Amino acid sequence: MVGRTSVRGLRQAQPERAFDFDRTQLPLSLSLSQAARCLGPILLLAACSKGGVGTKAEDGESIACALGGSLQFRPDCTVERSEADGTQVIVVRLPDGAFHRFEVSKDGQQLLAADGADQTKSALKEGRFEVILGQDRFVIPARTSAGKS
Repeated sequence: MVGRTSVRGLRQAQPERAFDFDRTQLPLSLSLSQAARCLGPILLLAACSKGGVGTKAEDGESIACALGGSLQFRPDCTVERSEADGTQVIVVRLPDGAFHRFEVSKDGQQLLAADGADQTKSALKEGRFEVILGQDRFVIPARTSAGKS
């Protein structure tokens, strides 16, 4: 037991406290600007998180994908198209923020992995590329360099 000295110099028994709130002044409320300064960095970190919420590229075209060996295709991936040195480049973005970069073959019949260790298996069928890369599968509409199907 912790005691306090009374006016007469005698110790009075008082229960122990882990923190003495009587001697410490704590603000019970925050101003709006203080709250914004505290929450701002937390909100920025949450926005950059790779957590369970899927994000899509804002200007990307939605495509069907089956990720991680899944049997079911879902419209969770996006595709961005560009051209580099006369070769069509397709970037597929996954919901977790990862991406795969493909190049259209010279004959226009396949998509080839532009980087990475995995090789693609792909075929052009009915105006779309069906692609397998590792355990992921994608269905990507085919387009000519002019942007037409």
